[in-house]
Amino acid sequence: MKCSDCGYDLKEEDKKCPRCGREVNSNSGKKKLQKKHLIMILAIVLSVLSICLAVIGFKSFSSPKTVMLQSVSNFASNVKDSLTQVESTFIKQIADQDRVKLDGTLEVEIDPALELGIENFGINFAYTEDEGEEKTTIDMAMVSGENSLFDLDMIMADSKLYFDLKEITENYYYMDFDYISLFENVASIDYGKLVDIAKDNFTAQIDQDKIEESKQEITLGDKKKKATKLSYRVTNQMINATLSGMLEDIENDQELLDNLAKMNGVSKEEFLDSIDQAIQGMQDIQGESYFYYNVYYYGFNNIVMEEITDDTISLQYYHYDQTEEIIVMSEGQELFYIQMVENGNKIDIDGNLSGYTFSGNYQKQQNGGSIELTLELGTDRLTLALSTSNMENKDQLRSKVELKITGNFQGVDLKEGITIRCDAAYTYGEEVQLPDLSGAKDINMMTEEEMNTIITNIQNHPFLSTIYNSLVDSTTGDDDSIYDDYDDSIYDDYTDEESDIFQDDEYSY
Repeated sequence: MKCSDCGYDLKEEDKKCPRCGREVNSNSGKKKLQKKHLIMILAIVLSVLSICLAVIGFKSFSSPKTVMLQSVSNFASNVKDSLTQVESTFIKQIADQDRVKLDGTLEVEIDPALELGIENFGINFAYTEDEGEEKTTIDMAMVSGENSLFDLDMIMADSKLYFDLKEITENYYYMDFDYISLFENVASIDYGKLVDIAKDNFTAQIDQDKIEESKQEITLGDKKKKATKLSYRVTNQMINATLSGMLEDIENDQELLDNLAKMNGVSKEEFLDSIDQAIQGMQDIQGESYFYYNVYYYGFNNIVMEEITDDTISLQYYHYDQTEEIIVMSEGQELFYIQMVENGNKIDIDGNLSGYTFSGNYQKQQNGGSIELTLELGTDRLTLALSTSNMENKDQLRSKVELKITGNFQGVDLKEGITIRCDAAYTYGEEVQLPDLSGAKDINMMTEEEMNTIITNIQNHPFLSTIYNSLVDSTTGDDDSIYDDYDDSIYDDYTDEESDIFQDDEYSY
């Protein structure tokens, strides 16, 4: 102990400081000891209080309804994330444009070992529309090497559909036709808002008292885990209430309502009427049909599986340790299973469909991705390799897709396989140019001579004749086979003009 004035080291028996003469306070040590005891007691009290608060908080945040709502919210968030990934700034711009163009090519290469009669062909297409003027041109040409297989022109204008198949028809023919816009359905919808509306109205119907709770053991990979199962019965009444609430929210959001109606190609009034009719149709269902929404979790709201099930079929979604699994069961029998495991920059995939297995991986890349799957189909083994890429700027969106199929199929070794490539570009602002349609003819006024000319041109066409003859053979072949099975003598009896059967009664067809 030291002197409080000069810091001199004091002895326990010193009453005064030998150096400065200050009296020594004998209670100072006791006060320090009491202070330490007080701090320790306070720490213990705070610890106990923290534990109590943690338990209370755990009970509160792990209540059945809280976990159920968290599960629904997680699902809604996943849906919104998926929608965000496929959203395109350029597509949103297209939604505000009347003049839009889509053009590109589709190429197909077929392994000669398949002996399909054609080894490669391509389709060049160009679609240009002006929704404001209700004018559209469609040009689609199919080629094989340097040979043209067919060239089809179609035009929508003046509430008519015009078409001309080059080398087959001598001019344009038309029929009455209500205008349809390919890009009218590309509306700028806030899908995130729509998902939130559905989530909020669904969760508003969940009643805490109707959640059933039980303990279950589930399998997560190669481990068994004890979990809590929450089960909620979703009835027709609950779905009707959810849809009614959604409709009311949509009606109160004019921007969302306008875009939904535009996407469906109808007016706002027609869109609302169609939803009302759907809701009324569900309300007219006799009896109470329902399904169960089950949630499995352990620990502090660690949800590892959701399940939608009724008496015959169930859909299970597992998510744990960077692993996702989807299982579809029908009356206890597994119909479909897929496991996706995140492994660095790629996702490994394994599964089966009704006993046929598949495996592979998916790799997300810059502005695209690739997936490779190997399918075991009995004695057949096929490998599918799909790659996609998108390039986007303020003037154009270009999308490329390639699918290659190789392997063994029905005893044939597909060394070169089948390759399908598509290269498409979206632009906007181009004016629609219509050809001279003054000589177009009403298809309903087509003469027999014109029809015979078209049929003759098809029969003489190097490509379309094959399709035409196949259709004719399939039709006449079925008819002939019917009569081939009849005895001629019996057939003659029923077709004899003097037969009493046909003279006694009158028949009308």
